[in-house]
Amino acid sequence: MKHQIFLLFPILSLSNLFAQTGDFYLTHYTPSISNFDNNISAIAQDISGQMCFAHRQGVLKFDGKSWHLNATPSSVLSMAYEEATAKLYVGCRYGIGYISTSLNQKEEYTKISDEISNAKQTLLVGEFAFFLHENGITQVSLKNQQVLQQFNRTPQQNFRTIFAHKTTLFAQDINGKWFSLQNQSFQELSKPFTTSLIAFAKRTPNQEKTLIGTIDGKLFLFDGTSLNPVKTEADNYLAESGLKNLFPIDHQIVAIGTARGGCVILNFMTQKVIGYINYNTGLPDDEVLAIGVDKSKGIWIAHEFGLTRVDYELPIRSFSNFPGLHGNLYTFSKFQNKIYVGTTEGVYVLSEIKDYTEVRKFVEQRKAQQLEQLREASSKSPSFTKEELATSQVEVSSNVPKRNFWNLLFGRKKEENSQPSLDKKQIREAKRKERREKRKKKNKENSEESEEETTKQTQQESPTPSPLLNSSTTSSPKTSLPSPSSKPSTPQLVSDVVLKSISYAFQKIKEIEGKCTQLLEFENQLIAVTNKGVYFIQGNRASKIASHLVIYAYITSQKELWLSTFDEKVYIYQYKQNKWQLFQVIDNVEDYINTILEDKHGSVWLSGTDILKKCTLIENKWTISAELEIYNPFGDEISLLNYDNKLYAFLSKKAYYYDLTSDSMMLDSLLSQKLERSLKFIASQPNIYWVQEQRDWHVFSSLPQINTSVYLRLFKNVNQLFVTEKNTQIWIISEHQKLYQLDLSQKATYKHEYDVFLREVKTSAGGNFLNIQQLNFDYQHNTVTFLFSIPDFIDDRSTEFQYRLLGLTNNWSEWSVDHASVTFNYLPAGDYQLEVRARNAIGQIFDCNPIQFKVNPPYWKEPWFYALEVIFFSSLLLISFKLNRSNSVNRFISKALTYLTLILVVDFLNLIISSYLEFDETPVVVFATQCAISLMIFPLEKILEKFITKSKQPMNNY
Repeated sequence: MKHQIFLLFPILSLSNLFAQTGDFYLTHYTPSISNFDNNISAIAQDISGQMCFAHRQGVLKFDGKSWHLNATPSSVLSMAYEEATAKLYVGCRYGIGYISTSLNQKEEYTKISDEISNAKQTLLVGEFAFFLHENGITQVSLKNQQVLQQFNRTPQQNFRTIFAHKTTLFAQDINGKWFSLQNQSFQELSKPFTTSLIAFAKRTPNQEKTLIGTIDGKLFLFDGTSLNPVKTEADNYLAESGLKNLFPIDHQIVAIGTARGGCVILNFMTQKVIGYINYNTGLPDDEVLAIGVDKSKGIWIAHEFGLTRVDYELPIRSFSNFPGLHGNLYTFSKFQNKIYVGTTEGVYVLSEIKDYTEVRKFVEQRKAQQLEQLREASSKSPSFTKEELATSQVEVSSNVPKRNFWNLLFGRKKEENSQPSLDKKQIREAKRKERREKRKKKNKENSEESEEETTKQTQQESPTPSPLLNSSTTSSPKTSLPSPSSKPSTPQLVSDVVLKSISYAFQKIKEIEGKCTQLLEFENQLIAVTNKGVYFIQGNRASKIASHLVIYAYITSQKELWLSTFDEKVYIYQYKQNKWQLFQVIDNVEDYINTILEDKHGSVWLSGTDILKKCTLIENKWTISAELEIYNPFGDEISLLNYDNKLYAFLSKKAYYYDLTSDSMMLDSLLSQKLERSLKFIASQPNIYWVQEQRDWHVFSSLPQINTSVYLRLFKNVNQLFVTEKNTQIWIISEHQKLYQLDLSQKATYKHEYDVFLREVKTSAGGNFLNIQQLNFDYQHNTVTFLFSIPDFIDDRSTEFQYRLLGLTNNWSEWSVDHASVTFNYLPAGDYQLEVRARNAIGQIFDCNPIQFKVNPPYWKEPWFYALEVIFFSSLLLISFKLNRSNSVNRFISKALTYLTLILVVDFLNLIISSYLEFDETPVVVFATQCAISLMIFPLEKILEKFITKSKQPMNNY
């Protein structure tokens, strides 16, 4: 479904309901698989936390780091996950089966039956799985995965949907009749329920009731015996949008997917809407293909352009989806409960846009006069509302449109809370028409006959509806007609103005031109500093204060506006008699002033490139009283800050403070050490200095109670940070020119349910080994790679890993996103324990169960081989000893065997001793070591020689 649907349904923005609260935090995903489309029909989560998506190519899984596809014989149409046995049951286009993990941790599809076609529903009820397909319903045992019973489709039982309440299976046929599975057969309910066709039915998490939605947009709670309607704020919205699917979030909150209105987050117990996610609020498309929820309460929405995850509980709201902004975002202010944004194209304010339409109706003349009087009264007094105007109108023409969804949601609710201003031009036109009608009536005879003829003629001439008459016009409540005894009045054609819709958009303040670099608050004004002048803003209008080309602006406690300019001057304006007046010009600055700040003593400081200038008020005139040098070798922009009861000058890597006793700037070594580790600094507001270290943000300020938040870690390449609302809100201008609000007053905590798990192990021999209970590697394949995952989806690109390998080292590695894959090269033989932990985007740390594995030594280092060697050399020694004592053996053979035995024994001892010594493997060192070992074992060699060669006759007599 394309987003052009909003040409038909402009109401879907629902901005009047959520005003300036912003949109939910969304994360968009596109599977990184070649030749992959986004045709997803169902969403589930397995026991390890991986998200499972039913796709026409199989079951797609996402573990927070990588995507992989489990192939199935045909397209997957439905699925359901059973945690007890960790099996994912799938209904395919041809066949049904399940996906499970084998002993070697490989995920495989197992067929249950291939005689079933188009299994569009898969439902787990008690100890059974039920599949609804084109030929009926198939019941499968969850114990042995065998087909137990087949309920064939018949003309009397042509089922279109199945659902469960507790352990009872229910079904609805194409005619809307309800059935339940009793005694191994489907029986029609004795108490029929009058509902239209069911779009979805899902059990609430407490399993007490089942929430049912019908195709005409109505919601019901079913307790097994009764069906109770659920009335909510979203009733009309859901009826217009078309229900498709639902997924429960907790015991009272559900996410409802629609065919042309995106997703609705609804509390069906309080009947309140928590939020709408559609194209106007950041969803790429309004047709929801499938919907699911993970254990962290993240809502997954499948659409034509991929997948979107909604973190509706995060204290983050996006303001980038409101239309109207142009240029790159540069500065921000929330002033008098209005949002102002300064861009390279000017200043924009988030405004309420009211859309009016004209309704032309025939009403009685007397009622028309009353209506006119009410109009005039309403324009003078705010106590009259549109409802009071409508009470005087009588509907006499069948061509007047009826009240419908759009007006109920936009017109009526808004009119109850606020009084829209009427279009004066349309009211004047209606008055002129009414006066013309009065003059015509005076020229006619006032007889009953002519009156009747005029009435008949008017009723026969049905008025042509105005082009403005559409689904958003509001019909008037009916009132009783005059009694027959009273004199009837002639119906008159009058014009009325009704509120069609209310939305929000950024509107440019027309009087301001150029790039806006600062927005400063001053009493009931907002000062905008641009490269074409300085303006003060009141509401949506602005007036120019000065035309200087300003570098920096600052407002002192004495209501003075200081402006540093590119002509190396400082202009001082004072606010007197409700206007800004030039007070003084400091023209001996001789530098570009980047920052201006007032200290606690009332002096004003100016920071240039490497000189600070102190301005003091002497005889009602500001004078530069001191100049202090500051070491700035890299030409950093200096930011002045009142911090820790001192005046500080912050550079990118250094911090200096003003020492009053020496009248000089002194280096703060401790603070400078912190800045040395910083990656970025932001000084977007006076007296507030932000520093980013790794992924954490620190704030330095003289203002009290400015807190940071771990959720700032979610934003990469932050351009600007602004603190508002008594330091309870942080506004972020992030990469790609997005505007976000972070509410520090909310104590929401991101809940994560899953730990790190081992996905795959590879060796230099290739292949995957995931039986982590018996991980043994051959010495020839002692290069091992471990691949880890963690199903954390708040920001999968920022998840970092850390590891250590006990048996090789006790030190933890550095945090890195690359350590999800760990490779150990040429591990020596031995037993090892690998420990891994992960840190998500907001700093939460999760551990992995320790992994025990072993690298087997080569066979010549195995005990059994050592035993063989001992036996072999012992045998040689024994044979040599026997031969030397036998006179029947050739002396030459005996002598040769004796010396061979001595050489082998000596070399064997030399090898054993060398294996326990570590030395530099250079030829000279190796030779020297071998010589030293030979000298060490030389006495033993002489003893062995004497023992072996001892005989009854000397050997030299041979």
